[in-house]
Amino acid sequence: MFHIDLYRLDEPRQVESLGLDDMFGSGALVLLEWAERFPSLMPAQRTEIRLRTVSEDEREITVTHIPQMSV
Repeated sequence: MFHIDLYRLDEPRQVESLGLDDMFGSGALVLLEWAERFPSLMPAQRTEIRLRTVSEDEREITVTHIPQMSV
């Protein structure tokens, strides 16, 4: 399992230097925080888990599977 927090990164080249392609291809679970900041670097097929603050003591969790697009 890999856990990467992209919050403090500003440019795609910074993210590319982490070796995400190798992680994605390893068969390991890859958990990315703030991945929405770099959508072009994410794999086509993935599961997104989004957390939204509803109130001070309540959160909404949405899980979306994004299948690989066929051409």
